[in-house]
Amino acid sequence: MLTFDPQAHVYRVDGEVVPSVTQILEHAGMISAFCKDPLAAERGSRVHEACALLAQNQLDLATLDERIMGYVLSYAAFLGAASNWTLIRVEQRVFEPLHQYAGTYDALFHGWLIDLKSGGPAKWHALQLAAYHHAARLDPRFKRATLYLDSTGKLPRLVEHKDRTDLPTFLKLLEEFRANGN
Repeated sequence: MLTFDPQAHVYRVDGEVVPSVTQILEHAGMISAFCKDPLAAERGSRVHEACALLAQNQLDLATLDERIMGYVLSYAAFLGAASNWTLIRVEQRVFEPLHQYAGTYDALFHGWLIDLKSGGPAKWHALQLAAYHHAARLDPRFKRATLYLDSTGKLPRLVEHKDRTDLPTFLKLLEEFRANGN
């Protein structure tokens, strides 16, 4: 059984610790210092939590922290514009048994695996989604994309990731992670 400790950011399968997608990418030096900044990380967590509640029609906007309001309104604009998209799951933990890694994807729509970001584009976003796509055992026809939320509430930018080398690149980083005793 897959469990997650959000305080320590640790995934376990049947009690055994397994590396996270983020941990593997961080070890490879792909995640910037800004993303690891406690304030940026907290903002990202709050945005994700609020967006998950919004997608499930459980968000009370009156209780929302003003500092993340724009990002959440940006996601609301996306959901309104993508009304023909069918939401399947939000914030779903996944485990890849062959390669022994875990993570949590943000949103699965019919045909699309989406990751939400409150910052700018980075190469590791495509690798992260490739790892989640593989761990979730999704149909290869499901597309991967990062949704870059806008801090002012404008419609976010959807960037599709089509590079077929993303998963092999991630698996190589996982191999290097393990070779370093992790």
